[in-house]
Amino acid sequence: MDPARTAPQVGTIGSLGQLFTSAPFTAAKRKERKEQTERTVRELLIVNCAAVWLYSHPPANRHDAATELTDRIARAFATDITDRVGTGRGPQPGRAQQFATWSRNADRGNADEKDAYSPLQDFFLYCARQLKDEVDPNNNRRRYRHDVQRVEVPGGAPRLILPFNKSDKKLAGSDDNIRPDVALCLRDINIRVERQANPHYCDTVIVVECKENQTQFVKAVAQLGRYILHVLRNQCDNRSPIGMVVCRSTAYVVVFGNDAVWVSTGANLATDDGRQTLIAQVVHWTLCSIDRLGLDTTVTRFDPLQVAAQLALHAAAAQPVPPAAAAQPVPPPRITYGFTIGGRQFFSRECQQVVDTIAGKRQRRILLWETIATAGLPTYMLIDYWPLPNQDEAAVIARIHAILGNNANVQNSYPHIDVVEHVQQQHEEGNLVNDDTITAYGVLSELAHNMAGEGGRIRDTHHREHLRILIQFPGNSVSECENEESAVVAIARAMAVHNAIYTNVGILHRNVSADNILHHMAVGGLQCVLMGFGNIIEATPDNPQPDRPDMTAAMALMSIQTLENPEADRTPLDDYEPLLCLVCWLGTFGVNQQQRMAYVADPELPILGWNKGTAVHIARRKREHLTSSESFRENILYNMRQGLLRRLAADIHRALFLHPDCHGSIRITDEYVEEMEDGRTKAALREIPSINGRRDPLALHYIPTTMNDIVANFQLAVARYRDVAPAVQGAAAANIAGGAEEGIGA
Repeated sequence: MDPARTAPQVGTIGSLGQLFTSAPFTAAKRKERKEQTERTVRELLIVNCAAVWLYSHPPANRHDAATELTDRIARAFATDITDRVGTGRGPQPGRAQQFATWSRNADRGNADEKDAYSPLQDFFLYCARQLKDEVDPNNNRRRYRHDVQRVEVPGGAPRLILPFNKSDKKLAGSDDNIRPDVALCLRDINIRVERQANPHYCDTVIVVECKENQTQFVKAVAQLGRYILHVLRNQCDNRSPIGMVVCRSTAYVVVFGNDAVWVSTGANLATDDGRQTLIAQVVHWTLCSIDRLGLDTTVTRFDPLQVAAQLALHAAAAQPVPPAAAAQPVPPPRITYGFTIGGRQFFSRECQQVVDTIAGKRQRRILLWETIATAGLPTYMLIDYWPLPNQDEAAVIARIHAILGNNANVQNSYPHIDVVEHVQQQHEEGNLVNDDTITAYGVLSELAHNMAGEGGRIRDTHHREHLRILIQFPGNSVSECENEESAVVAIARAMAVHNAIYTNVGILHRNVSADNILHHMAVGGLQCVLMGFGNIIEATPDNPQPDRPDMTAAMALMSIQTLENPEADRTPLDDYEPLLCLVCWLGTFGVNQQQRMAYVADPELPILGWNKGTAVHIARRKREHLTSSESFRENILYNMRQGLLRRLAADIHRALFLHPDCHGSIRITDEYVEEMEDGRTKAALREIPSINGRRDPLALHYIPTTMNDIVANFQLAVARYRDVAPAVQGAAAANIAGGAEEGIGA
């Protein structure tokens, strides 16, 4: 198929970081992920791209073998469609006929979505069986007389693409209830051709989503994106995930890239040409190099059974095992991955998180151990990322260290780098090349580069290099604290280093979230680390007009001004307001998984509206909830279960919102000023009336008139919480939390 035959259709690019893949709550997490994935896919989609069929092309020395295998399998398939079942040739004719019957019915609109699952599995089983017959040196019987000779495949035997034995079922390794329609895995050619048992995302290489009509095409790709997120979480070595969408009887291959989701032209499986196109794609998947399936050649996969034996030896060395217990079989663990960084060997079982973009390619954080047993706490964290030019996180961290290295107050509150290296992949010719978007995506990257500026689909700075940073393990997310006090202290100390970096280094973080505020217990007490410097901008108090208007973090945490006007100038208030939203989430749903699992959230909670709908809808709800003390108290504070977090939220809200003249992120309209004044002058606002005998705790006695005043008020409000005892509600916690009930009293 000629990739230039059909011009791709492109839309308008969305901004990065809109996918909040590890929200600090559970009740609304699934709904949020679904809606935001669909939004992101729609914004990053490039459809009708014929070059996708060539993405997983085999090496040059296997090209002739791929062509011959495609022709042989296609001829066999055409023959078996008309063959009579039960002619002694095994299950192949039945598989071909079932697939052909389904595709014809689907093409006529007479098939349901679920009718596609089994025929598609049979199709992949058919291709695997035929391919094995044609290349296996131990198979001396060809099914057809015109294919007497075995196909020679240079470079060793190919792999097989086989389906799992379950369709439309939840796979192991998932944290929600989504069910892939068909999942495919890689297997050695010597294995028996049959549906594979124990389906798991860590073993899934291609996911297929089916829909019964073409009108659901975008929805199908968005659903595929949700599966891809699970693949990326469970596979430390997956860098360019692949999927397939089948709408009615038309199949599309999908490649999830850094800045785009590429979708191929359609292949109608009810026609001979369409079936041959898909057969060619399956053959390419079996013969291509492993990186053309999206996998990283620099990462080693260890066999789970071998790792299980290592774990048994490790446990026996640590503590003798009673004979009865020793007789019990050791359950095989998940795949263990090996990394060589700076000449040292590390091991990991899974990604801690996937952040930014639908494909998770801006940054992934991987927990590392120095032994294959991966027992106890990890010792290091690997930041695997693809930065845009001039946004190298390693360079930003080095700059922070150079300026704040002697500041004892924040010395251990930002990452300290051990190793930085460019990732090098094994090229088809055997030599090592620097891994970048050109190496990873080939013709697709060139296509995206050529389209840059033609409608604005891909940013001009789309070219990225693949880098890795090795740092000491910084701790767990603030959404996984032991108690409320630890969460409050971690948040307060993170904002202290945030302000120090902004004031002294001239950098605005722009991605305050639970995943970027980490904590751990050190010798001197609770230690907090501010992470995630991949979205920074150059900004200082004297220069609050940076030049990067794109969005970051999740819509649930974005500031109102960012949601309403992505082109607006960025200021510290764009980090302060997301912090307020984060505090509200944690205070409502809990500061750890145990609390969130025990909490049955009311589906009508107003805060859940912060992640429903478009950016305009979310901004409207936030403005309704946040821009008056009464509304904030009734909609948000009353529903927060955590007293200290509730008090912190009240203090932050008072510092940020209760003023009419903020010229930064939070711009209150003239209509709201009139509503808030209620016929009084601005000066009268300084005299706050009492509410049921109490003074309104959310009203300021001093109304700031400049952004710098607001910044100063915010810093003072948060600084009070830096030294709350993290393990016990001591006197400091009691003093700060005192009056919290007054803060929300009727």
